[in-house]
Amino acid sequence: MKQEYVGCKKLDNVDQISPSIAPSEFFSKYVASRTPVVFNGFITDAEWKVSKESWSYDNLIRRTPDDMTVKIEYRDNDADRFGLGKEKTVPFHEFITDIANGATNLYMTTQELEYDLEDQPEIISAPLTALQQDFPLIPSIFGNLVISNINIWIGRSSSWTTSGLHHDYHDNLYIMLKGQKQITLISPAFTEDLYTVGDIDIIHPNGRINYVGQPTFADGRSLDADKAWSAAQKLKRAMDEKIGIQRSGGKRF
Repeated sequence: MKQEYVGCKKLDNVDQISPSIAPSEFFSKYVASRTPVVFNGFITDAEWKVSKESWSYDNLIRRTPDDMTVKIEYRDNDADRFGLGKEKTVPFHEFITDIANGATNLYMTTQELEYDLEDQPEIISAPLTALQQDFPLIPSIFGNLVISNINIWIGRSSSWTTSGLHHDYHDNLYIMLKGQKQITLISPAFTEDLYTVGDIDIIHPNGRINYVGQPTFADGRSLDADKAWSAAQKLKRAMDEKIGIQRSGGKRF
């Protein structure tokens, strides 16, 4: 394994800061250095209208379409944990009603994204598509950062549950609306001490993990992304030229 990580390693004291921090300071002090941080309040954007009251169970049902469906995880009993691949698609209203009535065996997690006509993924999916007027798609604190996707997780439990140790490929901004969440962080610097599912090939300077046979650049691009982009641009220029010739009556300029 090639270890190139150069970011934050010491995680015993996580800063708690105001969400009104300047985007440039937020990026340089935390994002660029791969340093986790806790905000002591909600994001300050005027578009942020989410609250426990506005997104109560009753309001979630009232504000979403009757035919909206979502993918949920389920478990057979409270002794089991989620994240074991047990999934099903159900009406969103049915799921919310079950949660409101005390169901602890259901959990709504990341939803599959829809793709546009150019085969590009949307950044939000149901049920957020019906609620997107309540939050900014890009919080001002992000500055020039690009959003990958926006998700919502909903569940209920009478005791602590765990999603298991895992890593994501993108940075996360978690906003707790109700309940509690304990997050245990392990720096990529200590990956060699963990039992991973798959053999690690390289850990990039920013912490991006590549497994053997799954190479990417540090930003997640595939190794042939530049070639694919160049080929697409050549194809576009050729098509533009062909269209120009057709419109000019077959004359090449």
